[in-house]
Amino acid sequence: TTALNTASNYGNENMDENGLSVPMYPELSPNGPFWNDPTNEKFSTPPTKGYVLTKTHCGGYCDTCRPEKYVLTPSLFTKECQRSTRVDEKGEKYKTVRYDTNIVQKIIHLIRNPYDNIVARYHLTYKHFLRDGEKDMAEKYPSSMEGFRSFCLDLGKKQKSTERHSDLLDNEVLDLFEDVPCHADFIRYVQWHNYAVLTSLELAVPTMTLHYERYTTHYNETTDRLLEFLGQERKRPPPNFIQGKEYRDYYTKEEREKVKKAVEKMSSSETWELLKHYFED
Repeated sequence: TTALNTASNYGNENMDENGLSVPMYPELSPNGPFWNDPTNEKFSTPPTKGYVLTKTHCGGYCDTCRPEKYVLTPSLFTKECQRSTRVDEKGEKYKTVRYDTNIVQKIIHLIRNPYDNIVARYHLTYKHFLRDGEKDMAEKYPSSMEGFRSFCLDLGKKQKSTERHSDLLDNEVLDLFEDVPCHADFIRYVQWHNYAVLTSLELAVPTMTLHYERYTTHYNETTDRLLEFLGQERKRPPPNFIQGKEYRDYYTKEEREKVKKAVEKMSSSETWELLKHYFED
């Protein structure tokens, strides 16, 4: 749309012709962010005005991990937003580094329907089964509603004792989530958005909250709003938006009622205002 490049914290995902990460600001911030298309000469320098859209997953998003791996403090979450990966020599494993938050001038807080988010995460897990040659797992847990629910319920049984004995989780929340498929993903989801709100407040920079579904219902308005926030101009028509599937029906009505109560209990007042419309049955 802008004919400009975007950036990422993850320099190992897009490298130049020499197999190296290319920082946007080599002198000012060699640890990132890094260009998403460093082999394109048109995108080799920062824009002369406005801001560069940059991807970070921050932290606490692992999928099948134990609570001690995903329950974070707010300060650690912010540090994870600064975490980046850099490749300095062709063929080497990336290094984990961090850049200074002083270079962050604005924040876009992207929010997706939690049901769609969680099922999409399972689809990624399924793709990893195929990528890693785990044929038995792919056959046992196919990329379907049945496969999703079976995977989640087996995972819940496996981790139940660990969660109940963890000092990091609230047993009242776990009671509300009893028998809800992939309930730990909802815990991670709420923590992520609680801390994203806090990070914006801590960094004290302008923040735009963007609900993913607005691209479906208000595409032109949403892209215009995003361009205005970034201080960029529309140079060509935006690409077509391909709407993702909706997955709330992967959960029963009773399960969705449990999820609503648990999510509201875990959410800060600010986060609940951003999320509550997803739980209106």
